[in-house]
Amino acid sequence: DSKLIAARVRDELVEPVKTWLIDGAVGYASAAEIDSLGITKCLALAAHRAFANFPEELKHELLQHPATALLDGSHNWLGDLGSIRVIVKTKADRDCVSVAAASVLAKVERDNLMIELAKTEPRFDWASNKGYSSPSHLLALREIGPVAEHRKTWLTKILGENTLFNF
Repeated sequence: DSKLIAARVRDELVEPVKTWLIDGAVGYASAAEIDSLGITKCLALAAHRAFANFPEELKHELLQHPATALLDGSHNWLGDLGSIRVIVKTKADRDCVSVAAASVLAKVERDNLMIELAKTEPRFDWASNKGYSSPSHLLALREIGPVAEHRKTWLTKILGENTLFNF
């Protein structure tokens, strides 16, 4: 699990992991999309966006030859991928080196995104908490209110159903 690896170690793993790859991409879904569609649909949306960013030659290879997508979790949130077989394995990020490697790359990418976001929105301490509910982040939410990068669904779970903010 990439969250269990120290940030410094994750950063050091990026270049060695990239040497194993033919290619790769990370896809994103916005906070507004997650609030609107739900996290499961947005996992699939982000995965499809990542796939769309693959070079055309690689996409063609994946669709023409037997390929497998291995998901960490308990259900197939990707859905039908046509010729690409989907296998679901609980704790795949712990037990499978390719999923662990992808987990590290995605976590470092997200952490870097949060560090960049902190430069334009420092009040939420995103550079150090990476978007998780640290005491400083929660204090800023209570004092300032949320910004577009916050998920309303997350806020009501963390701060309570009766939390009212203007978005």
